[in-house]
Amino acid sequence: MFKKTAMYLVSYVLTFFSVLAFVTCLGYYLLFFDWHTSAMSIAINAVVILLSITASIAIYGFAEKLKK
Repeated sequence: MFKKTAMYLVSYVLTFFSVLAFVTCLGYYLLFFDWHTSAMSIAINAVVILLSITASIAIYGFAEKLKK
């Protein structure tokens, strides 16, 4: 019983951090990103943001797998 409860708690904490990371990445890209830089800088930031979003989706997937 305790193990199942602990897994659900860990799952919800991971889901929270995943959503927090996802919203933070999208918010930075939409609200704070400086579009008036070189194309290389834009490309590097786009790759970093895509990797961060991919990581947050992977964390969410792992959290959902823990629930089952």
